[in-house]
Order: sequence, then structure tokens, then C-alpha cells
Amino acid sequence: MRLTAPKLLPYEAEPATLGEHLKKRRLTSGLLQRKVAKLLGVSHTSVLDWEAGKEPHVRMYPAIIAFLGYEPWPKPE
Repeated sequence: MRLTAPKLLPYEAEPATLGEHLKKRRLTSGLLQRKVAKLLGVSHTSVLDWEAGKEPHVRMYPAIIAFLGYEPWPKPE
């Protein structure tokens, strides 16, 4: 007998926070936190903190949005 279950993703399927968007993009790209930190010009602990729920400083938004390839916030109607 073989049991099967859906494999859990290491990130939120529908990210809600900026950190969740960052983690999803990083993992789907196969990158380590250190590599993303280098690309963004921050320490790896900053990326760790953001993915854990701490909000990045506003000045980091342009670099994060460029890394994501999209703006993670809904557009006002």
C-alpha cells in the first residue's frame, strides 16, 4: 500500500506579506538568502528578518520590487 498526500510548499501559495512574496520568489528561483541579500545589497539577516515577518525599510522597496518582478500590493480602484 502506498499513501499519497499533496506535498506542502515551503512558502505560502498565496503570499500576503512582502516577506512571503520575497520567500516565494527566492525559493522558486532556487536561491539562498545570502544570494538574494547580495543582489539587494543587504545582509543575509535582513532577508531572514523580512521572510520572518519584519517589514523592510521603505528605501528597500524599489530593489525588492525589481527582484520580485512585480508590485505585490493591489492597485487601488
